Amino acid sequence: VEELIMSSPMSGQVSIFSEDDSAFDRLGKSEIVELTAPPGVLGLVIDTVHGGIPTVFSVKEDSIIANKVKEGDKLISVNGVDTTELSARNVSKIISRFKDTERTMVFFRQKSSIENSPLST
Repeated sequence: VEELIMSSPMSGQVSIFSEDDSAFDRLGKSEIVELTAPPGVLGLVIDTVHGGIPTVFSVKEDSIIANKVKEGDKLISVNGVDTTELSARNVSKIISRFKDTERTMVFFRQKSSIENSPLST
């Protein structure tokens, strides 16, 4: 089982995510997407609905990571900082704090039932 363990220096919390975690199992097929975002503005709109995990609400067409991130992806961490319990505003502050450097971002993506279908291409 692959596990992704991250701690937040801001909260002192540790989060553990694994591919067979029961919370993720209930969501169906899923994947962890890790990317390195180059310096600059990312063109992402992050939202937290009802205090949930920060989620990509929209991605601008000209975003430098538009081909890597999808609407609905849940942002798990930025540069090792656990974002799962942060507000969208605080997540935006973290992303902006590192705007002049590369940022390592980890997302949880739930694949839709259409993507999981043997007929999808």
